Amino acid sequence: MIFFYASKTYLKNLADAPEERADTEKKINDLRRRNKFAKGMNKPKWYDKGIWVLKQMGQGKNSRVIFQEIFDHKLGDNYQLIIIRDYISQKRYEPYWRARIEPMIDKGNYLHEFPLDEEEKQIAIKSLFNEINKPIPPKEIAPSKMSDWLWDFSVDQHFTIYESPRWASLSHLISRYLSDLFLLIRKIVLDDPDILSNRINITRRSLWEANNDIVNIIYEKTGLIEERGNDLFETIFLHSWWPKEKEIEEAENARKEAIGYTSFESVQNEIYTRDIVSKGAYRGYPASIFKQNTREVWERIQYNSNKSNLALAPEQEKLLHQFYFPKFINGQAGSGKSEMLMYLFAELCFQKECDNFDGGIVFLTENEELLERAVLDTIEKLHFNSQYSGYKFDKAKIKENFNTFRGLIIESLLDEEQQERFKESKYVNFSLFKQRYQESNLSQSIKKRYPAEIAWFIIMTYIRGYDSDKDELTPDDFNQKLPKKERSFVDIDTYKEVFDKIWKSFYKKYLEQTESWDRIKLSPTCFT
Repeated sequence: MIFFYASKTYLKNLADAPEERADTEKKINDLRRRNKFAKGMNKPKWYDKGIWVLKQMGQGKNSRVIFQEIFDHKLGDNYQLIIIRDYISQKRYEPYWRARIEPMIDKGNYLHEFPLDEEEKQIAIKSLFNEINKPIPPKEIAPSKMSDWLWDFSVDQHFTIYESPRWASLSHLISRYLSDLFLLIRKIVLDDPDILSNRINITRRSLWEANNDIVNIIYEKTGLIEERGNDLFETIFLHSWWPKEKEIEEAENARKEAIGYTSFESVQNEIYTRDIVSKGAYRGYPASIFKQNTREVWERIQYNSNKSNLALAPEQEKLLHQFYFPKFINGQAGSGKSEMLMYLFAELCFQKECDNFDGGIVFLTENEELLERAVLDTIEKLHFNSQYSGYKFDKAKIKENFNTFRGLIIESLLDEEQQERFKESKYVNFSLFKQRYQESNLSQSIKKRYPAEIAWFIIMTYIRGYDSDKDELTPDDFNQKLPKKERSFVDIDTYKEVFDKIWKSFYKKYLEQTESWDRIKLSPTCFT
């Protein structure tokens, strides 16, 4: 942690340049966010014997701030005491800085010519210890309108109608028979005494076939155990359907597939667990769609092959139902992590739309492609999921809740001048790096030995990403400062070649010449 102490000389000389004061104090405040001042850093620039100089440049804006680190055993390793020794304004720049002070600092004579007053040093040390020992005030409790929703947040799907993958695969044929299918399913749900149905002779299961004059449906009436309370309630599992006119060609295959449905092999005594049903289902929705006769909701589900009404596994339903913040969702590829996240954020957008809490919400992701996918998925869930039927959502308003990490940083932490330097058109991601790398004049042997993926990893993880106080991690730094375990991923010869032949000869020059930027270049700008 850095602690700054402003010397009397610094305060006096800064007060003599009132037009430069605001910018200088802003720069100093930005530096307070640093973890430390390190040897070799450039902003501010490090000199020998614990001296750093912050250079502020521009037409009519040339000025310097001189810092000195105080070395005292009482401070320990957790705190760094930096005294702001002097401010050299634009007015004093040419006669004083260029002619006298800069040569003195370059030669290491500054502290000899301008020794720090011992009394001021002791006051600075005492001020640091007073700051360290200052009682930490209790954090302000968030207003109830902002926090109450956290303790009662859940996404309850409570599906009682499920469809098999075969049913969903027939969606391209459904438009002509939509009304007849809806009315027939409604009769099944309401257990209409006038329904034309018969039970299929199969042990352990409750398999049925129903029809009207137009369509046939083969379905399962399941006594589903609700794990949360061991209650038994009826669920309908829709296996397949076919038009009456195709009875001969379709019926036999549909019946055969339903009877041999492998997901239901473990059913006993017509009792189906949620685990059995959800693993055998493609999607689901509540029976209230049919009880309330809301055909348009069911039509949207049938016509849209998105993930808005996917049948969830029991552990996924449990996660959504018993959700407590904060939560870390972990799992292997394809396990449904993103799907859970989208269900949760859609519910959050819904509650925000209903004005259930104050404050904004934000969904952050790494790149534009992932962002657009997340926006689309959330909008589809709000528009097509049966849970939100009857509500209208403003797509543009929903989209305002999404951002990339870099987008949020630029919008929230950078001023207008800084934002101008980080235009999206100049952003370099891995895809663009790979393209420019392959097009570069580097030798083919280098490109073959170090594919773009390896070069990018070493540059972003080690050369530029390891030490936030340095512009680059030299091969000597890599060899001497990194723990052995962290060096085990890259051997020193590989590191040297990537540093010299790819970073310095190609990528560093590309960033400078095109005024481009990447996420590593953006990060320190937030703190300088």
